[in-house]
Amino acid sequence: MEQNQDSIASVEYSTDQGATWRPIVYMLNGSDVVLDGNGNVDPVATFSTVRTDQATYVDPADSQTKGGNYGAFIGVSSNQWSTLAPYISARVDDNPVESKRVEVSV
Repeated sequence: MEQNQDSIASVEYSTDQGATWRPIVYMLNGSDVVLDGNGNVDPVATFSTVRTDQATYVDPADSQTKGGNYGAFIGVSSNQWSTLAPYISARVDDNPVESKRVEVSV
């Protein structure tokens, strides 16, 4: 997969028909990854920060506009976002060489 890093490239999986989602990787534009005071990834801030360059949508259930942040487009519940730092991978925006990642299953 090759994409512009202004969108999230994420891989999650479920073992219970989508009731619960588990992360494999979230590839985000490096400048969108929020760090805490110690220089560590702050996953809650990273997924909840609203940005003007991220997609929004109108939820048909309540006709409200939603999105605008990465967290709106992942399956993992927001009460578990604090555990996701190891799965966030900062990528170089619009760089088709440096941001390549190859996943191999064995």
